[in-house]
Amino acid sequence: MKKLAVPLILSVGIACSAGDADRRFASLGTAGTGGIYYPLGGAIARMVGEAVAGLQMTAEVTGGSVENLNRVASGEMDVGMA
Repeated sequence: MKKLAVPLILSVGIACSAGDADRRFASLGTAGTGGIYYPLGGAIARMVGEAVAGLQMTAEVTGGSVENLNRVASGEMDVGMA
């Protein structure tokens, strides 16, 4: 059940977020490729993409949690790991 919680929460958040109804892409901010956030983010992006019809989510390399929060707040990124 816990394995489904994160993708489900992300899917619901993306599906319910305000924005262009025709949107087909979403970005997920992770961190550097040397840590755990990047591979985990890749797996989450893949699961969300499989769970939400017509949505392709990609994991993006970032500077980490603080950058992710700032980019989500500014609208540059859809979802960020923190």
